[in-house]
Amino acid sequence: MAIGLETLFTFLVALVTVCLLAYSLYNRKRWAIPLLLIAGAAYFFINYGYWYLSVAFVPFLFFPLSKRVGYEGLALFSMIPAIALAHFMLMFFSTYTVPGLIWIAILAVTLVCALGILGTFENDLKRFMVYSNLLQLSFVLLDLSVASITGKLGVLGTVQIFNYTFAGMLLFISLGVLSRNLHHRTISGMEGRFYSEKVSATVAVIAGLSLVGLPGLNIFVAEYFLFVAAFAINPMITVMGIFAALILFIMYFKIPFTLLVSREKAHIKSPLLLDGIGLALAVAVIVLGMLPPLQLFILTGGI
Repeated sequence: MAIGLETLFTFLVALVTVCLLAYSLYNRKRWAIPLLLIAGAAYFFINYGYWYLSVAFVPFLFFPLSKRVGYEGLALFSMIPAIALAHFMLMFFSTYTVPGLIWIAILAVTLVCALGILGTFENDLKRFMVYSNLLQLSFVLLDLSVASITGKLGVLGTVQIFNYTFAGMLLFISLGVLSRNLHHRTISGMEGRFYSEKVSATVAVIAGLSLVGLPGLNIFVAEYFLFVAAFAINPMITVMGIFAALILFIMYFKIPFTLLVSREKAHIKSPLLLDGIGLALAVAVIVLGMLPPLQLFILTGGI
């Protein structure tokens, strides 16, 4: 039985909700209520034909920049709105004939480059994660514009957000643990954390390397599909995309580098449940990266 779009996006929302509920248990439990409300709204918009209302989530993407929003809010206002907005864009491109698709693709890859440059020079953890989330949504827009031109919405329309949900959620959970729920507000403040919290740091390294686009991890599969399809349309999009990928390598690689450089002597044990969630997401990131046909089977076949 072929998997439906609503089922796929509902699964992604549910995955993020479960992970963030577990995370909130160890930090601020009061975030569980807004989490369930936002997840419920996303579920409603996705499954009951009100996909166009997901555009209301756009302001949520910038809420984490407020000083009042902690790390739970950072993850909440980033991941679930990103999934709902990816569904919105997919439905919009599927429903309407969008003019100027080439220019939309060029705009999207330009946004990826700009946000990647901002992220490269950003040390504040919250702003870095906001840039990362907006960057991944720009990748979704790029995928959808290329997919609309090539008629491959079935794969390119979902592959980026599918892979980002796993790698992005892994990064949010692991950096939340390593930053002591944003007690360390900067990326440099987590220097050498690998030597005191090996599980959380290891899965954070895997998440960072996946978002870098390292072959063998899941985000590489999404980028490969995109660049192959884009080259057939206009080689310039692929050239700009590869340039963007190089910028993203610099941006995301500083996460593994920071965690592995120096040596922190203090050891604070991370919650076993969050370690387990991190390891499960890390396994998914690796399996989906090593087995691209499995992704094709999930996104276009049946389960």
